[in-house]
This record gives sequence, structure tokens and C-alpha cells, in this order.
Amino acid sequence: MSNTKKRWIPAAVCLAVLIAVTGIVAGISGWFGSKDYTVKLANGDTVVYRNGSAVETGFAVEYPVTSRELTGAESDAVFPVNTEAKSAIGTFRDETGELLHIEGKIGNASVIFAQEGFPVTDVVIEGEETTSLVDGIPVTTGYFITNPDSKGGQRAVFFCSFKIGNTNVYVECFGDKDEASEVSRTAADLILQIIENGEPDFSAVKK
Repeated sequence: MSNTKKRWIPAAVCLAVLIAVTGIVAGISGWFGSKDYTVKLANGDTVVYRNGSAVETGFAVEYPVTSRELTGAESDAVFPVNTEAKSAIGTFRDETGELLHIEGKIGNASVIFAQEGFPVTDVVIEGEETTSLVDGIPVTTGYFITNPDSKGGQRAVFFCSFKIGNTNVYVECFGDKDEASEVSRTAADLILQIIENGEPDFSAVKK
């Protein structure tokens, strides 16, 4: 990244599929899913996904930042998801070395954490969505089904946003349309795990 005063933060690699799909299907009528997906969690709470959309808007910050891949130990320290099958990229403020933003990937799931005051993502949830309570925390959710690609395949994309303490969280899971129920379950279970594990400790990693 160049050292300019206004630093544009590129969309995470883990969001590339969602953004590409959104660009292809935007403006085409009838591309949303036609049903709600409801998942009962292990703690007894229920998560409901309603058809919606996601739009890439772009964002900027007014100070220099640097992004890099976190080491395994750093990822374990700040990424509160109990699995070894994960990778993460951290974004740091250049002047202070403070970690501001974490973008993680677990299989076909993407998880983003951002300190309060720093944009969590440049993807904005739009359309008909719903809010569920998970361990008392309001979670905004949505999903969409894409139009067929050149081979006739369709994707189901489930996404949600919520806040833990002073940390904003964005979760996205995707898979084949025929596996939409399983994808919705994966997303819901991941939401619960993140909330139960608690707020990430951004101070544990420095630039």
C-alpha cells in the first residue's frame, strides 16, 4: 500500500466471491431466495435468515494503515474461533502499531472483526433482513441465492452482523444452492461460537 493520507482498504480476499456474485446479479429481478431459513442453536436460541442482498460500497480511513497476514500464534491470540483450519489478515494503524481490523477465513466461511470506529467491511446488507437474539446479542441476518452461472450452478450466501463489546463482527458463509440448509446451519453455529468465545483481544498483537 502507498503511504497516502487517505488509505483505501481493499475488500478482503475472503469476500471476493460475495462481491463478484453481487456484481453479476445486481439489478436482476427474482434472484433472491423465496423462503426463510430457521436454525435452532445448541443453546436454545433461534437464528432466522430472510432473503436480502449485499452491496459493495467502499470505504476509506484518514490515516495510514498497513495490512499483513497474521502468524498462527497471533491468529490464535486474537481470533476467538476454536479451530486450526483458519487464516487471518490484520490491519494496523501505522503511527501506533495498533491492530484495528481482522479478516479471517475458515473453509467457506469468512469472519471479520473491527474495533469500534473502524469500518468492519465495505459490504452493506440491504433488502429484507431479520434480527435474532443469540445469547442476548442482536444479530442481523440475511441471505441470497444467485442466478445460475455458465454451468448452471447457483450459490447460497448467508451473512450476518453483530457487536460484541466494542467489536463489530461480520460473518459470511456460502455454498451450493442445494446445500443452503447446511450453509445456514454452519453460519449460525459459527455466530454462536464467536459470541460464546467472547470479544477478541486486539491488544495481543502489534504491527
